[in-house]
Amino acid sequence: MRKTLTAGAFGGVFFALITGTLYFPQQDQIKQGFVDSQSIIGNYSGTAQAQATFNTENLEWQRQAQAIQNSTALNSTQRQAELTDFSEEVWGEFGRAYRRNEELMKPIIDKINALIDRVAQEEGYDYILDTASGGIAWADQKYDLTSKISEMLEVMSPSEKR
Repeated sequence: MRKTLTAGAFGGVFFALITGTLYFPQQDQIKQGFVDSQSIIGNYSGTAQAQATFNTENLEWQRQAQAIQNSTALNSTQRQAELTDFSEEVWGEFGRAYRRNEELMKPIIDKINALIDRVAQEEGYDYILDTASGGIAWADQKYDLTSKISEMLEVMSPSEKR
């Protein structure tokens, strides 16, 4: 019986140490939270309004593209080149559609970031993670090691930098 008690007590203490349930005073406990930015954006009524505006403008661009395609004044090669150019200008990488979407979403994202910042500071969070991106949505600047690492890099000898 004594062997079982000793092994059980040791196992319990070991488990408590591993899981952190045994109390040890800690100086800097880190407070973390998380958000799902995609859910926040998707559920916000302002997003639906921005999407409706974008859809209306995109529909107009589609009408313009259709008009170019249906134009009989141009021969088919010229019409195809014009349509290709227009499509690239509007829907190509960083085209009008991309820029307009960014323009419509920026105020929404700025509001969300401001609210995350407010909650983090008011409630004393050190980190807020974003489950949608898998990244950090907010972090207390006291944990930013960028300048420290940059300074250390500058004082390294040339052979250490390689």
